[in-house]
Amino acid sequence: MIRIGIISLLFFPCYSGAYTFQDVVREIQDHAKVSALMEKAGAMREQGQVRGSWGDPMLMVAAKNYPADNFRSDVDPMTSIEFGVSQKFPLTNKFSLYKKSQQYLGNAVENEAIHQQRALMQMLWGLSIKKKKVLADLDIFKENLSWITNVLNVTKRLYANGKSSQQSVLELQVRKAEIEAEISNKNYELQQFDEAMTYLYGKKGETLDLDSIPWKILTGPHSENESGDFRQQALTEALKASETKLQAQKLSLIPDLTLTASYMKRDYMGMGDMVSLGFTFPLPLSSKEHASIRISVNEKTQTQKELHDYKWLRRTELAGLKHQIEKIKSEQKILNQQTIQFARQSREITAKAYGLGNSSYVELIQSELKLQNLLLRKNDLESQLSTKLVEYKSLNGEELYAN
Repeated sequence: MIRIGIISLLFFPCYSGAYTFQDVVREIQDHAKVSALMEKAGAMREQGQVRGSWGDPMLMVAAKNYPADNFRSDVDPMTSIEFGVSQKFPLTNKFSLYKKSQQYLGNAVENEAIHQQRALMQMLWGLSIKKKKVLADLDIFKENLSWITNVLNVTKRLYANGKSSQQSVLELQVRKAEIEAEISNKNYELQQFDEAMTYLYGKKGETLDLDSIPWKILTGPHSENESGDFRQQALTEALKASETKLQAQKLSLIPDLTLTASYMKRDYMGMGDMVSLGFTFPLPLSSKEHASIRISVNEKTQTQKELHDYKWLRRTELAGLKHQIEKIKSEQKILNQQTIQFARQSREITAKAYGLGNSSYVELIQSELKLQNLLLRKNDLESQLSTKLVEYKSLNGEELYAN
C-alpha cells in the first residue's frame, strides 16, 4: 500500500483546486506592482496642482511706531496699526504650463503601469508555456517508461532462456531508472511552476487549468498597433512633459509681480487713516533661471533620444523575432514530417530485431534515446515558438488575452 501511494505521488501529483487563465488576468490588473505605479501617477498629477498654483495670498497685521515707554497710540503721528494683503500675479501662463507638464508626467507613469501589466501578462504566458512543455515531456517519459518496461520483460525472458546476457538486463534496468528519475524531476518542476504562479495569482494549493488558456491568440494574424505599445506611449508622454516644462522655464525669465494693499489706522489727534498700494518683482540678474532652462533643454534632448532609440530598437527586435519564428517553424516542419517518423520506425525495427536476437541491447537503447531526444526537441521547439509569438505580440502592441 505504501509503494502504491509513492507511485501515485510520483506519476500523478494532485492539487486541491484549479484556477483559470482569466482568473489570473483579473488578479494582474490589480497587482501590487501595477497599483503602485498607478498611485505614483496620481501623485504626479496632484503635484501639477502644486506647481500650477499662484500661491496663497499673504495677510499682514503690524503695530508700528508705538512708544517704548507707554505703548500709547495717540502720542506720535507715525503710530498706527497696519492691515495688509499681498498676492503674487504671474505675467505669463507659466504656472498652467507647469501644471500641464506634471499631467503629462502622470500620463507617462500610468502608461508605464499598463506596460508593467503587460509584462506580468507576458510572465503568465511564459509560465503557462513552460507548464505545457513539462506536461508534454512527462507524456514522452511515461510512454518511454512503458516501452522500456516491456522490453525489459522480454530481455528477462531471453536471459532466462540463455539468449541474452545479464549485462543487457542490467543496462535496461539502469535505463528504466533514468527515465523514472526524469519523471520525478518533471513533477518537481510542476510544483515549482505552481509556486511561481502564486506571485501572479496570490493563492497557494491550486494549479492553473491549461484548458482555459486562449492558445488561439498566438496563432492569430498579426496587426501592428503602436498605440498598444505602452512603453512607447510612456516615452511620448514624457517628451511632451519635458517640452512643456521647457516652455514654462523660458517664461520664468519674465518675473512675477507681487501686489500689496495695506490700510493704516491712526489715533493721533484725529489724523486720518492711510492706504498704501505697491508691487514688487525680482530682477532676473542671477544665473538661476538660465541654468534651469539649460537643465530643461538637456532633459528634453535626453527624452527625445530615448524615444528615438526605443522606436529603432522596437523595429529591430520585431524583425529579429520574425526571423526567429520562421526559423523555428522551418525546423519543426522537418522534424515532424521526416526526422521523428524515421526515428520511430528505427526504434520499432530495432525492437523487433532485438526480440529475434538479431540486434544488441546497445542498439536498442540508442534507438530509444534517439527517438526520446527528438520528441523532447519537438516539445522544446513548440515552447520556443509560443514564447517568441508572445514576445512578438507584446512588442507589437497586440492583445495578450481575450476579453
